[in-house]
Amino acid sequence: MQEWSSSSNSSCCQWYEVSCNDSLNPPSKVVIIGLYLDGLLANLSPQSTILAPLFDIRTLEKLYISDNNIQGEIPAIGIANLSSLVTLYMEGNNFSGPIPPQLFYLALLQDLYLRDNSLSEQLPAEIGNLTSLQRLSLSGNNLSGSIPPQLFHLPLLHILHLDDNSLNSREVQPDEEEEIGNLTTSLQKLSLYGNKFSDAMLLSVLCLKGLEYLDLSYNDLSMQIPTDIGNLLPNISSLWLNNNRLTGGIPTTMQKLSKLKVLYLQNNLLTGEIPSWLFDFKGLRDLRLGGNHLIWNKSVSVEIAPNPSLFRLSLKSCGLVAEVPKWISTLTSLYFLDLSKNKLQGAFPQWFLEMRSLQVLILSNNELTVA
Repeated sequence: MQEWSSSSNSSCCQWYEVSCNDSLNPPSKVVIIGLYLDGLLANLSPQSTILAPLFDIRTLEKLYISDNNIQGEIPAIGIANLSSLVTLYMEGNNFSGPIPPQLFYLALLQDLYLRDNSLSEQLPAEIGNLTSLQRLSLSGNNLSGSIPPQLFHLPLLHILHLDDNSLNSREVQPDEEEEIGNLTTSLQKLSLYGNKFSDAMLLSVLCLKGLEYLDLSYNDLSMQIPTDIGNLLPNISSLWLNNNRLTGGIPTTMQKLSKLKVLYLQNNLLTGEIPSWLFDFKGLRDLRLGGNHLIWNKSVSVEIAPNPSLFRLSLKSCGLVAEVPKWISTLTSLYFLDLSKNKLQGAFPQWFLEMRSLQVLILSNNELTVA
């Protein structure tokens, strides 16, 4: 590593892990623009000082050093030298300490992946300098505090992963609502599961009308699902609100979420009847409602039309009584079905055996019999 440089005349450009650009240079001057070093040092558990030679290659545009079990802090001064970086992958290591502010002055950076490390403390305000950033993943660290408002000024950001940290909500001030709305046309995927976000975060993200994927599961939400959610998130296809303490019923405006493919509402404190229109979404593949206080109205069973797209369905502890609803047999693509902890009675339906796609069937804690 110590012999590498951006103008090396050696044959390193022939290596699988290296990419070069010689289209604009004579053969005597080859420029290294990419290093792909994922997993090469995993068995050594090296200290982060091993990266020092790489920081002399100032022409680098792509650097992949994931899954190497590198220990220690991210070298602040060294990383600042790589001003040409567009893509930086440092996932699956053991980097610790705070994220150095110098990293957020790499003006050309579009992809930054630091997930699954041991990074700690708060996100610095300097994150707002990454105006070219399109994809950011900081999941699986020990980050704390709130998300800095500067993050909402990144005009090109469309994928943001902050899962599995200890981040929390701060109260959004009225003059900041417009700042959050700046992401409306860019942010498409927002994943925040496994943090300590409260209701303020859910209310804030409703400004992001371009969202297609939202995961706020395993947080501290305790409000009712906003009644106008169907009007505010028209492009949502995957909505994960499970494992919180949400109350109230399922809002009727959710009928407008015509692009919905995944809906996770399980393990909350939701009440009221399960609306039959949930089964009208033609593209819905995964619906999980179990572990709430919802009630299934048996009289609506005859209204359920066949849904050939539904792949997973959980109606665990949803107040199903009497026989297993026959309309389930029309779900020809169903792979996973959980009807446990209900009050189902009667004989085990033989039509289950004719559902060729069904691989996982959970019927425990009912009163079914085998004929």
